[in-house]
Amino acid sequence: DADSRPDASIATLQDLAGETWSALDAGEMGFQLLLPPDEDSLERRAECLGLWCQGFMHGLGAAASPGKDSPILSHHVVRDIVADFSEITRAGFSDEETEEEGEAALIELIEFVRVGVQLVFEELRAIRSGATSSGQH
Repeated sequence: DADSRPDASIATLQDLAGETWSALDAGEMGFQLLLPPDEDSLERRAECLGLWCQGFMHGLGAAASPGKDSPILSHHVVRDIVADFSEITRAGFSDEETEEEGEAALIELIEFVRVGVQLVFEELRAIRSGATSSGQH
């Protein structure tokens, strides 16, 4: 039924958001990027990693308070990660690289992004805790 599809899609996205939050909150590096499977071409997976990074940066920007100094984007760790993710959005593979070298580089980039996301989450946790505790004084 066409009318139930939006509700099912919303429920699926809410479940995914909850699972993502839980994985990040656990702090055990259980968080996985939602990317195409290994069977897809290297170029496609690299492109999707770049798009994933763009979406992440967009979300951080949207979460920052417009027109104010945002503690989210002013923290040096977050700024550095955003700069690195910005570079990843422009990454490509040279013609000289073998498929094996490209695969290794992509795996390294994916792991770098996973760690970066976990670090940003931890920094935001500290910001949230500081905001909560400062509001209680």
